[in-house]
Amino acid sequence: MLTPEDSKLVRQTFASVSEESDCLVRDFFCALIDLDPSLASVFTSQSANYDTFKIRLLEFLRLSVDAVQDETLFACSLPLLTRLYLALGVRGEHYVTFGSALMCSLEKRLGSAFSGDVQAAWTTVYLLLAEIARDEPDPHLFADGSHN
Repeated sequence: MLTPEDSKLVRQTFASVSEESDCLVRDFFCALIDLDPSLASVFTSQSANYDTFKIRLLEFLRLSVDAVQDETLFACSLPLLTRLYLALGVRGEHYVTFGSALMCSLEKRLGSAFSGDVQAAWTTVYLLLAEIARDEPDPHLFADGSHN
């Protein structure tokens, strides 16, 4: 469960790394490919080019951070968060790798500010969102053929 302190840590650290959003996304993408080279083709094929991926990742992170401030906002944001999560190309077999890449990129950007408490808070947020996306995928999200 996400505590108020966890929420505060996630908001504060995201504010810090979002100032260098290009670097954060680049670090994330590099970590993702280092962890699983087969994902390079997933995120560079079809319409999922790097620029699209960057926009979706930042949107997902911003909305996630905003949503952790308020349970009502979080509940209302779940459909969009799930949609964004799936739009990033994340599938069940990618959850662990995606989460690990997120932690690696946050650690790189935050340096010594990436304490055990900060890592635990981000991990809690990520696991909550991944669980929701895994448990409630909407097969109609990409009915227009924009994602395969």
